[in-house]
Amino acid sequence: MTLERHNYKSHANPRGRDRKDVDNMAPNDMTSSATRLLHTIPGALDQLGIGRSTLYELMASGTIQTVKIGSRTLIAHDELVRYVDSLKAGAAA
Repeated sequence: MTLERHNYKSHANPRGRDRKDVDNMAPNDMTSSATRLLHTIPGALDQLGIGRSTLYELMASGTIQTVKIGSRTLIAHDELVRYVDSLKAGAAA
């Protein structure tokens, strides 16, 4: 009995990128100039420039709200902007 090997690249999206590849791209590497409305955890980490543990603590405390789509946890771009604005307002006070 032989096992068939699957070529996972054949299941790539039309632009030839897997979802993981797109999530790990720098913002300037995106093919569209539009800002994503929802970010994955790695995408939010890149946008904020913080560590994974810090982001999970902010999510657990409710400081950063998340949304679930299926099994994926996503963070709205507006939520990231709101959080950064709250940091700026706290520093100005």
